[in-house]
Amino acid sequence: MSRSEQPKAAKSNRPRLLLAIGVAALAVVGLVTWLVLPNRSQSASGAVTGEAVKQILLDGTELTAMLDQPFTTVTGPPAYGGLEAMDDSSAAGECVGVVDVAPKSVYESADVRSYARETWIDSEPSGNGFKPLNTRVMFVKESVVALPSAADAQALFAKFAEQWKACDGLPVSTADPNSDGSPPLRGTEMHITDVRVTDDVLAASIVLDKSPKAPDTRAVGVQGNCIVGVLIAFTGTENATGSGDPQTSSIEAVRAMMDKASKLG
Repeated sequence: MSRSEQPKAAKSNRPRLLLAIGVAALAVVGLVTWLVLPNRSQSASGAVTGEAVKQILLDGTELTAMLDQPFTTVTGPPAYGGLEAMDDSSAAGECVGVVDVAPKSVYESADVRSYARETWIDSEPSGNGFKPLNTRVMFVKESVVALPSAADAQALFAKFAEQWKACDGLPVSTADPNSDGSPPLRGTEMHITDVRVTDDVLAASIVLDKSPKAPDTRAVGVQGNCIVGVLIAFTGTENATGSGDPQTSSIEAVRAMMDKASKLG
């Protein structure tokens, strides 16, 4: 090759060199951006962590559409955090996890990474207390617990399934006795009943013996690294408005939360 041809060859290779440098620079920028993103663990491992768990909770609009009655108020401040943020007012017991959503005693042995809980009602408090309810549902309590991995969540869910099956038919006082050990007041006795277990959802009812038409219904589901739970309390009001069904509504709510968790993960 002559000396006169060398500059042309060098000139023709320059655009390729610039393109290669540009691609390398974009790759570095992309890597740095990924490293500083707060939710990088979510995309890397498929696990939902941090404040992303709040997005799994159903909001008032979603509950209104699902149960065909208004849900406009969250009672008390929504809970968010780790194990320390969980409610520890319930007494420890094998069946306490059936009675309420995500009690602290149920998750103390688990590696809880993130937790969120809200409770929705349909009425504002007034000077004389809450207005009388003419709706099917009194309130909806929901929770999300994120564990390190899907395997951890599945293992804990399997443990819950065995506990729930053992609790079917037991009085609530077995799980949550009065602090002084005395029996519950006559007329306030409650029983766990109608426990149903599938591969990814548990369901049950907590029935007040004196008023079986006004149960609390529970469902728990597992999706990815998250365990989601719902408690729906029914009023038992005759000719009430709304479409809530004690047999299906808690399961439907949990399924909706599982769908949201799946999209996030």
